[in-house]
Amino acid sequence: DIIDQRWHSFIMRKKKMGFKIIGTISNSRKMQSTDFHELIKSILNNNSNLYYFYTSLNECCPLEKFLNQNGLSNRFKRIDWIREMTPLLGLFDLILDSFPVGASHALCYSVQAGTPFISMITTQNRQSSLLETMTPLIINEYNNMHEKIGFYKSIDRYTKFANDSLCETDKLLTELLVNQRTALSKVLSNPIGMYEDFSSHILS
Repeated sequence: DIIDQRWHSFIMRKKKMGFKIIGTISNSRKMQSTDFHELIKSILNNNSNLYYFYTSLNECCPLEKFLNQNGLSNRFKRIDWIREMTPLLGLFDLILDSFPVGASHALCYSVQAGTPFISMITTQNRQSSLLETMTPLIINEYNNMHEKIGFYKSIDRYTKFANDSLCETDKLLTELLVNQRTALSKVLSNPIGMYEDFSSHILS
């Protein structure tokens, strides 16, 4: 896809400039939370080597206005949508899921592409195909250690991991990706209780 190729070139230029690439693959409806806006601002302000992308068809969504108003216009770009998920997502260092409503299937594509994600456990996200499918595994095999596979119960813990993992070496991100791939493999090999359309998306 020509548009994806342009974004690929743009992202590669940023990486060559020394930026780590983070992103949110969601839509403006799911990115209305002021807490989410503040989190993105905080992470960008705490890490000068980060460049942020988010997907939205809305050119003037609240997140864009907020980041511009806070002097971050040169640290982010809006992407209408990614046509072919895996090639572009593989260029990112970390996907920051939107909250309180997340983007369940996009996180699956992220792991497929070799990019870890972090997501919030919220009332809305408990009904997503990803978290609903993963919850039995988290309880039974990870002793409720949600954070080991990238799910956080508080904004503070979510923010701390993002800052810690992006400030230093890639060790934390590498460990997270390994854990997420292992967890998804276990879910797919034992589909009892799997959300009905989960396997079709993760395997697509």
